[in-house]
Amino acid sequence: MAESKLKKALIVLPLALVTIVFPLAAVYMSRAGLMDYKARKAQMRYLADSIKLQNIPLQDTAGEAYPLSKYEGRVLLLNFYKDGAAENEKVWSEMLRVQTEYSKKTTQRLRLLSLPVGSDSLKSLQQFWAKNELPDRNWQSLKGRPDQVLNLAVENCKLGQDTLGQSLVLFSMDQTVAMHYNALKPEEINRMIEHIALLLPAKKDRKKLRYQEEKELYQ
Repeated sequence: MAESKLKKALIVLPLALVTIVFPLAAVYMSRAGLMDYKARKAQMRYLADSIKLQNIPLQDTAGEAYPLSKYEGRVLLLNFYKDGAAENEKVWSEMLRVQTEYSKKTTQRLRLLSLPVGSDSLKSLQQFWAKNELPDRNWQSLKGRPDQVLNLAVENCKLGQDTLGQSLVLFSMDQTVAMHYNALKPEEINRMIEHIALLLPAKKDRKKLRYQEEKELYQ
C-alpha cells in the first residue's frame, strides 16, 4: 500500500512541477524582465528630457549619412581639448577607464575620439581624421565644418570656453548629444559610466527586442 502511494507521488510530483510551478516561475521572470525594460526606458526618457537632446547628424568621409546603428551601435565619446593643454593626458586616461568599464557592461565597444579645439587644428576634417588615426572609410566624421560642429556642441552642452579643455561630450546611438561632463572630477566620470549604461538595452533584452522596440527606447 505504502509502495503504491510512493509510486503515485513520484508520478504526480513531476506533473505538478511542469503544470504549476514552471509556468508560475516563467510568468514571474517575464514580469521582472518587463519591469526592468520599463524602468530603463523611463530612466532614458528622464535623461533625454533633462538634457534637451539636440540632433547632430553624422556622415562618412564620402559625405553619405548613416545612423550609428550601421556601425554596430557603437557609442561615440568626444574629448574636446585645447592645443597644448597639460591636463589632456589625464583626461584621456579617464576616457580609457570609462571605455574599460563600458566593455564590462555590454558586448559593444565604446569609441573614443579626441578633438582639438584650437583654431589652427580645426582648419579641415582631414586634420581631425589624422589626429585621431582613423581609417579613411571605416568610420564617420562629424557633418559640417569642424568649427561649426564645435560651436553647436558648445551651445547645446552649455560649455564655456574656460572649461572646454577638460570637457567630455557623449553622443548616443541616435546621433544626439547626450551629456557633457567635467573629465577631471571622478564623480563626473562615474556619472558618465552610469549614463552610458542607460544608452543601450541590457544584454538579455537585446536578443529579444526588435529594431523598432530598440529605436523606441531612445525616443
